[in-house]
Amino acid sequence: MVLQGKNNFSILQEQFMKATFTIIINFITICSIYSQSDTIDLPLITVTENRSSLYSIGNQNQIIDSTLIAENQIISLAELATKYTDIFINTYGPGLLNTSTARGTGSGHTAVLWNGFNIQNSMNGVVDFSLVPIGLFDKITIDLGGTGALFGSGAVGSTIHLNSHKKLKSGWGGRLLFGGGSFGNFSQQA
Repeated sequence: MVLQGKNNFSILQEQFMKATFTIIINFITICSIYSQSDTIDLPLITVTENRSSLYSIGNQNQIIDSTLIAENQIISLAELATKYTDIFINTYGPGLLNTSTARGTGSGHTAVLWNGFNIQNSMNGVVDFSLVPIGLFDKITIDLGGTGALFGSGAVGSTIHLNSHKKLKSGWGGRLLFGGGSFGNFSQQA
């Protein structure tokens, strides 16, 4: 009796081809897995942009640099703004509320941002400029005009950016500032 179909040699040849194909595929897979282990870790890069610089074309910007701040560390933001900026400070008396007016807008239309965080009073929407000491900041930038609306709260008059990027050293430290003036005007900061 003669069997129809494949003989033993062709069956062995098929099995050999399947085994060879499987070995080749496994070899390629293992090589690709090991080749992926040679990766290079790149350092993290952060790219940031200030929104006000993108939209402030034609607006007036004032920058109070660190040397002027270092000379006037003991005074308040109200005194600094009165002396060196175009912002008008409404002073209601010594020890009372000092608010700002810029470009004909009210005090609620001036945003005061400390490192991007709005420090306006949540109850009345204004900042008492006499309570903000200058010695805490490295750079003060004033944007006059409508770019303040980028930071919310309807700040269409101006925006005051108070930036403090001081690097703290390890260990303990401190700083004391004392100031004095006429009529018994004394101030201190620790």
